[in-house]
Amino acid sequence: MEIWLVVSSNKYILTGDGCHPA
Repeated sequence: MEIWLVVSSNKYILTGDGCHPA
């Protein structure tokens, strides 16, 4: 799950949405 958190965090930063992964 740690990997998923890292991946999702990167998506949040990339999308700049902060609500849900792209």
